[in-house]
Amino acid sequence: MSEATTLSEKNREYWDSNSNAYDAKPWIKVGVRMIADAVRSNLQWIGVEWVSKDGEGQNEKEVRMLDYACGPGNIANTLWPYVSQVHGVDVSGGMVEEFNRRAEAQGINAKQMFATQGDFLADLTPESAIAGPEFFNLDLLTCSMAFHHLDNPDLAAKRMVKHLKPGSGVVLIIDWTPDGDTKHKHGLESSHSHNPSQEPVSPHGQFKPHAAEHTIAHHGFSKERMEKILQDAGCVDIDYIVLEEPFKFGDEFNGMEKKCFFARGKRAA
Repeated sequence: MSEATTLSEKNREYWDSNSNAYDAKPWIKVGVRMIADAVRSNLQWIGVEWVSKDGEGQNEKEVRMLDYACGPGNIANTLWPYVSQVHGVDVSGGMVEEFNRRAEAQGINAKQMFATQGDFLADLTPESAIAGPEFFNLDLLTCSMAFHHLDNPDLAAKRMVKHLKPGSGVVLIIDWTPDGDTKHKHGLESSHSHNPSQEPVSPHGQFKPHAAEHTIAHHGFSKERMEKILQDAGCVDIDYIVLEEPFKFGDEFNGMEKKCFFARGKRAA
């Protein structure tokens, strides 16, 4: 069994057992809302030609989205008013079930929002869950708060970008800046990092180890690191911004705060 598969299995097993409690804690709910608000505030920056829906919810155009490592559907639901179809993909069957349960509870048709179990770090075969034509030529592919769980984010990004429309499809990565990085600001201009390659050795210098620690492979991505990942994946029009408001962890993390970044790239023609 390869290292990537091993880490994927660890993530699958952990999130299967925690899928229905993923965002149950109050501090996680606050962080989820913060990220959702930031996504809505940056719709123009993301660079997708969003749909407009009439009063009955009918789309005037088609915008197809895939949410990788979709979890229970927080980003999918944030962007649902602006797209016509969302496919969720997650290595965890439990998360897939929770995603679909929440979509059904909102009365969203499964043809418009539905999740399936899949892994961009697994070799793509004709039998793969994400091998069908409905998973290609996408307008948007998102990966929120999961890149640090991927053993090989470079390979994942290359495979993700291949699912986008050439010349217009956008990939959006949301994750942590490197630990201790307080230099980035989210304003009118993009952020700049002065430490492009170094990643912290451990994320737990100031708080007790978390139950999901064994599922984490990276502890933040700098602007230069994300630029290289997206350039090597075949993207142009790359940008990286950092949210001004920090993500505030709960008491089990001694009140630690971390900054989130948005990284965007468009598949080259």
